[in-house]
Amino acid sequence: MVILRTNIKPVGRIRSQRTAGKKLVFFDLVHNGHKVQVLCNQRVVGEAGISPEKFKEFYHLLRRGDSFCKHAIAVQLLRLLQAAPKLTWN
Repeated sequence: MVILRTNIKPVGRIRSQRTAGKKLVFFDLVHNGHKVQVLCNQRVVGEAGISPEKFKEFYHLLRRGDSFCKHAIAVQLLRLLQAAPKLTWN
């Protein structure tokens, strides 16, 4: 498996927002017909000194239709396919 990381700055309007427990928030951003999903992880922002209370306050402020811009690291996992053994029929 290969992991590619790229610095990006997604910009768009929030189409939807979902939480997964207390520590994960997902946003779907839409701009010019393109959609990207943004994941905000409380554990990661906590390492930057942001308290869980401030994290919760942040994501409760955001609403559908709000403009959103975030500095992020895009991660793409590529699975290397191995050549399948050749099948022969007798």
